[in-house]
Amino acid sequence: MKPTVALLTIAVACLAGCSSTRTKTSPKAWAAVSEGMMKEQIVDTLGQPASQSSSGQVWQNEGWELRIAYDDSGRATRIVRQLVLK
Repeated sequence: MKPTVALLTIAVACLAGCSSTRTKTSPKAWAAVSEGMMKEQIVDTLGQPASQSSSGQVWQNEGWELRIAYDDSGRATRIVRQLVLK
């Protein structure tokens, strides 16, 4: 019985060490963003991005990353929400 209790205690400690503040779903505010929105609308909704390049903008929050690509007129053409594993 003692080895079972010891193994159970170790298993619980290991699982507790794996816990994280990351969520399983992307931040709720990101749900308001959709393809076709203008860049200015998105920034008004989400605030300034963490980074931007010629191909688009990136927001980071709660272990998630939101990448948005725009066409030449500034309309969102591709939106990718992904969990960032570190």
